[in-house]
Amino acid sequence: KFQLVAAVAAAAAEDAAWEDMDTKASAKKRRQEQRIEAHDAKVAARRDRRVSEQLESEALSITKKAQRPQKITQAEVARRQALLAAANMQKPKLAAVKPPKVEENKNRLHSVVEASGIDAAISALSVAGGGGGGGAISFKEFEKQTLQQLKEENPCLKTSQYREHVRKLWARSSQNPQRR
Repeated sequence: KFQLVAAVAAAAAEDAAWEDMDTKASAKKRRQEQRIEAHDAKVAARRDRRVSEQLESEALSITKKAQRPQKITQAEVARRQALLAAANMQKPKLAAVKPPKVEENKNRLHSVVEASGIDAAISALSVAGGGGGGGAISFKEFEKQTLQQLKEENPCLKTSQYREHVRKLWARSSQNPQRR
């Protein structure tokens, strides 16, 4: 046994003697080994990523296949409708209250005539149109009369200025049916 231990020690001493003591060469060798290890780690990470992507895509394809509508029989359709009807019967229905209909305020409309029946409508229109009371006339008639007077009083005005004066006078006139 002693000889065996001595032989192993001698072999180790001889290997140590033959080993390079060059630190640059050993550092270069160490860097090379580190690069190889880093490259192997990247390759392994890529492989793992590809495997996980494949697993995800398979899982998604399985769920998509499961989501596809399957053919069902008429009996199955009838059963589903019966279940829905039973579920709807059990739920208490809430009565929706419709909002009240909002009508336009007719108090501010001067040209609206309300009447029921033909005779009442005709008589209301004749009163509103100025058929017999108060001397109400149309704007065109008023414009003809007033334009002649304005041209005599102010002969140097433009046509647009005459029209503006006529509109102002019409707004203040007692002959305007909307002013009543």
